Amino acid sequence: MSRIRANKITNQLADGAPTVEKGLIISGVTTVTTIDLNGDLDVDGHLNADNVSIAGVVTATSFVGSGANLTSLPAQATIANNADNRVITGGSGVNLNAETNLTYNGTKLTLTGNSASPVVEFINTSGSANEGDVLKLRASGRGAGIDDTDIFLITNNSDTRTFGVSNAGTVNTTGDIKMATGKGINSSGIITATSFSGSGANLTGVSAAAPYNAVINGEMLVSQRGSDWTSVGSSAYHLDRWYWYDQNSSCRVRIRHSADSPDGFHQSYRVNVTTADTSIASNEEVKLFHKIEGYNLAPFAKGTSGAKRFTLSFYVKCNKTGTYCVELYDRDNGRDVSGSYTVSNTNWNRYTIDFPADTTGEFGFDNGSSLEIIFWLVAGSAVQGGSLNTSWRNSTDPGSATGQVNFTDSTSNEWMLTGVQLEPTTTGTASDFKHEDVSTTLLKCKRYYQRSTDSSRGTNYSLSSSSWHSADGVQSFSKHNNYYDFKERFEVEMRAAPTLTIYGSTNQGDIHIERVAVGSQEVDWNNNTTEVRTKGFLLRHIEDSYGTSGSGNGFGILAYTVDAEL
Repeated sequence: MSRIRANKITNQLADGAPTVEKGLIISGVTTVTTIDLNGDLDVDGHLNADNVSIAGVVTATSFVGSGANLTSLPAQATIANNADNRVITGGSGVNLNAETNLTYNGTKLTLTGNSASPVVEFINTSGSANEGDVLKLRASGRGAGIDDTDIFLITNNSDTRTFGVSNAGTVNTTGDIKMATGKGINSSGIITATSFSGSGANLTGVSAAAPYNAVINGEMLVSQRGSDWTSVGSSAYHLDRWYWYDQNSSCRVRIRHSADSPDGFHQSYRVNVTTADTSIASNEEVKLFHKIEGYNLAPFAKGTSGAKRFTLSFYVKCNKTGTYCVELYDRDNGRDVSGSYTVSNTNWNRYTIDFPADTTGEFGFDNGSSLEIIFWLVAGSAVQGGSLNTSWRNSTDPGSATGQVNFTDSTSNEWMLTGVQLEPTTTGTASDFKHEDVSTTLLKCKRYYQRSTDSSRGTNYSLSSSSWHSADGVQSFSKHNNYYDFKERFEVEMRAAPTLTIYGSTNQGDIHIERVAVGSQEVDWNNNTTEVRTKGFLLRHIEDSYGTSGSGNGFGILAYTVDAEL
């Protein structure tokens, strides 16, 4: 390689810098006072210069050194109040802000507000119809079960859900939904609630109360036989249509027609233990029956392919906690099924036992006892074996009342019952109790039992001894040849020809006779002719020597009860 050494290189006119048309390649160190370039300057190494003036653009991979004297640069960006997890937003001028109330920890975005204005506001300015959701939330890739997970959730200060919308569109809220006046909720599906309030005038297909209740006097309104029975230790009817059954028990109870009742009711069947029985024999049973005749059971369609469920509901108040059993017994076909309820407090509570449908064995369509509801209170070991029988079966004792507590183990125990309803259902859901007026219930009860004296006189069935009133019984004015004929027409046709019991002023079996010039006397009823039918009775009394004296016509009067209970 050749070298040129010169103290000075100028142009041809010696008045300026030389022109190098093909470029100038210099290796090594070149020191110059001034270099003027019209083109590009490519430097592979370092360029040391006191001053470099460039009218164009300087491009470099990087610049090193102070930039203090650079001009027209944007102001330096700063982040105010920097902290972990805060979301960065634009600030005033060119500053960036780390928002105190807006944080993100990698999985959760949190916005905290403290203003009367909305904390979050979504605005969609799309003018196209049916387009542009204001807020869209989507659950994606979460697999099965996401219908139960809220994709939109509002909680209170304790982080407890107050409002949520599931992926399936179900709205869940723990508070009330309040609509503006004149606004409503339109639904093509089913609206389910514990209760509804307000006018139901425009509702259709509504049946709040059960359309049918097979139980007569389930509200315990009627008690023709009296209101208070003490030291009860044997089986008998007390309140109408309810049969107290005592088998081999040494307990004694007091039974009352009581005003203690839940809201919406007025009377109950009340049992208080007055003599306790703490040692229960294997064959010992104490229970309360309600017997239903076959004519009243057709809606259950038992024994057919369309058989309905037997849904039993009732109110109980009891201070002896534990398990109590209820049994249904199909007397026509010898089949039974049981259920239970648990008393856990001393309040009035409504219980529902849903007994299954039975496609085996139809009820007889007659006036006999076809179905019996049995409320157990004491159950010996003979009916406690195995597990409780909750399916229809051919009747047998074991499993009929398994788990039943001994209600009679203390004289402090009491049990009250009302609002008993047995209805046919397909779902097993009990309806509201079907109330009826007392006159309707009374007439139903008189199909099974009637008395001639006023029910307010309780267990005193005899005629009033102070004055004789036809309202107390039945009179006879037909005295002929010492015969007195008594004819009575019942208020309601009875279930069957009843058992007739006669009462005078003091003794059962007596009648009262009045004769002009002789006065009154209580005489034995001489049953010469008796005809008792479902609609009434005819009695003929033959006088004794008392009827042969005196003059003029006489009349007789008697009181009675007629019983056609199941």
